[in-house]
Amino acid sequence: MTGGVVVLIAILLLAITGASITYRAFTEQLLGVDQDKSTAKQAVKIENNWQGWLEAAYAEMPEGAELQQIRFPRQPRPSAEKRETTKGNESSSSNTVTNQPERKNSAPEQILTFQFHASGDWLGLAGSTVKIDKQQSVLDSTVLFANLALGEKIFAMLKPLHTGHHLPAYYVLLLLLLSLLGTTMVFSGLVSFIIKKRKRINVDRWMNSEPLTES
Repeated sequence: MTGGVVVLIAILLLAITGASITYRAFTEQLLGVDQDKSTAKQAVKIENNWQGWLEAAYAEMPEGAELQQIRFPRQPRPSAEKRETTKGNESSSSNTVTNQPERKNSAPEQILTFQFHASGDWLGLAGSTVKIDKQQSVLDSTVLFANLALGEKIFAMLKPLHTGHHLPAYYVLLLLLLSLLGTTMVFSGLVSFIIKKRKRINVDRWMNSEPLTES
């Protein structure tokens, strides 16, 4: 019972954040987060090199902001249909030879995301971002965590609170200890139930086997 009281807050925290991650669409609707809202791109030309990109990113952030991470664009993965088409073309190429020119797909946007920790960011996380189009070397968008709505701020904190990602090591260690304590609580309760059940069965057997006699 004492262990249950101690880990109650951690259980509620992990349960709520885990459910919000699983049912992401419902959580976004509940908190009023609109992930599909369109933002007007800023046609700000930047010098096409890393120094120019960094200077432009720092210029968009308030004074004292610290750059903590740069996210590079993900490489597109071939879809299942493309893989099947490729396999079919390879198998048919052994029988027929075609001189048709290859079709070039339009290149995806190469967006660099600069994540800053600025004043107003919660829990020391890098919640403010600057996105730069690497191909065209232009400023794509700027998001300051302090300017977000309350629901968007809470939504951004759910995953770090559940996983401990980018949070201090002592928070992750605390979650681990509380999780171990919760696991111990569950198993100890199960063992205690089994022991009590056995004692009750033994008492019932003894009561049934020993006839009552008058003193």
